[in-house]
Amino acid sequence: MARGIGVGTQLVEALEAVLKDRGIREYWLEARVDNSTALAFYNNLGFTEFSRGRRDICFHKLLVV
Repeated sequence: MARGIGVGTQLVEALEAVLKDRGIREYWLEARVDNSTALAFYNNLGFTEFSRGRRDICFHKLLVV
């Protein structure tokens, strides 16, 4: 699988554009604690850790509308 070519970032940006158009100002997502690639990706996109479970981390992001 190709990584580092920007497809994930483009998908998140497209999602955020739709959310903003609908007046949604924040959202959450989860990733497994052992998925270091996903954790770094979400941190780089400005997500903050909201909560941590034994197996998952919940991330939160505020959108500027």
